[in-house]
Amino acid sequence: MANRKRLIAALAVGFGLISNLAVNASPTCPDEQATEQKPTDVALCERLEPIVRRPSALPLNEYEAKFNEYIGAMCHRNEAGGWKVDKRVRDTGPWIGTYANGKWTGQGFGTHAPVLIWYSPEMYAWLKANRQDDGTAPATAAAVPDGAMMIKEMYPYPAAACAGIDVKYLLPLSQASAVMVRDAQGSHDGWFWGWYGWGPNSGWSVDWPAKPNSPYPNMGFGQYCTNCHASAKDNSTFASLKNIKGEPGDPLVFLSQNFFLDPSWQSLQMRIQNAAAKDAASAGNDPDYDPTFLKIFWSLGGPPLRNQIVPMQPETYDSVWPKAPKPGVPNAASQFVTSDQCLGCHSAGGTGLQFDMTQPGPDGKLINISPYGTWRGSPMGLAGRDPIFFAQLASETDTFHKGEAATIQNTCLGCHGILGQRQYGIDTAAKTGSCAPLSRDMVDAIPYSATPDPVTAPGPCPGCIRCLMCSAEACPAAAGCPA
Repeated sequence: MANRKRLIAALAVGFGLISNLAVNASPTCPDEQATEQKPTDVALCERLEPIVRRPSALPLNEYEAKFNEYIGAMCHRNEAGGWKVDKRVRDTGPWIGTYANGKWTGQGFGTHAPVLIWYSPEMYAWLKANRQDDGTAPATAAAVPDGAMMIKEMYPYPAAACAGIDVKYLLPLSQASAVMVRDAQGSHDGWFWGWYGWGPNSGWSVDWPAKPNSPYPNMGFGQYCTNCHASAKDNSTFASLKNIKGEPGDPLVFLSQNFFLDPSWQSLQMRIQNAAAKDAASAGNDPDYDPTFLKIFWSLGGPPLRNQIVPMQPETYDSVWPKAPKPGVPNAASQFVTSDQCLGCHSAGGTGLQFDMTQPGPDGKLINISPYGTWRGSPMGLAGRDPIFFAQLASETDTFHKGEAATIQNTCLGCHGILGQRQYGIDTAAKTGSCAPLSRDMVDAIPYSATPDPVTAPGPCPGCIRCLMCSAEACPAAAGCPA
């Protein structure tokens, strides 16, 4: 496909249809091109250099015609000639995603569309001498020298769509460019300002003679650009060395909710639907899994039936909250609480309000991307409910280290069930003077069962792990339960 695009581009150039390239080569960045965008006529660029650096020396229409030749020939992209360029396409403000009517859209709130700026050698030299971010720049900046230029190529929102592409393969066909040329003789502010678009469909043209609808000029001195640029620290420019390739530092970063533009995210729904439609008969041909794994997996009979699976106890029982303290007694029983105490504030929709911490999933349902939501489904959040962990723990205690089951279980649960293991140690130490080990059986305790748990607490209070909810009489000391 890439070779085909390059062939089409070459034919187009050969027939004079486009200069360099105007063939889109990216599914995410409409301004990515298949060939490098570089000066096409070095001799022409050299002839035009002294002309484009002095916009006040010619009538506007004559200057614009020469500038069109210069920029159309990519003369400003002459890195070998000393021109510098930004590190990447960058945002000038946030890009906010909005979900409505079953789809995502985005809107940019930057001062400009995402930018990629090219700096002439004179402009770069001035920045090096007057805009050092480390404090070595002079207290009072010198004037930008006449002839210095900045070409601000602008690209579609968000910048992330094009930021990962080599700048040599970008051309702002969809957004055009802004132009600054220093000429202190031309106006009070000392800059020639302009808007320039590539190609006959860009809407750009020489401003004189004016069109019948008398549009605002595309270029000139004293343009409206000064409305913002007059607020710059000095010299009416916000340019910074940290934006430029090869210089230390990084450009400013703004919020960009661009996740839904990722083709892999867009295809996730289809992948889930395809996976759900597969059955055991077709699983052997599943391209998403290693063939050797599939062969072994299905040779073992495939997944067990649901009624053959021994489930973990429901999370409903995982609820420990700060207890009311007793007068004059440190509340050691509430050193650790369970995550359900956090989700009221830290989970999307925990109180029915914070649905801004969500994003629609490929099945149309909301995905909880809050702190609680992203933790709960993580390996850490599931460490104490991981069937693979418990299978490994069983193999250690039932096969390899039968005589050390208590030590191994307590050690492993020290990470995979760290809060319960620590709290149980605190509770038993307060009662007996030493920390009792947490066992695998305690993890399965059902605190609200009407039937006593025969393992951990024979009697009316089932499950020592939750004895704090019961009365002292219901949890006798003989059962090893904390008071």
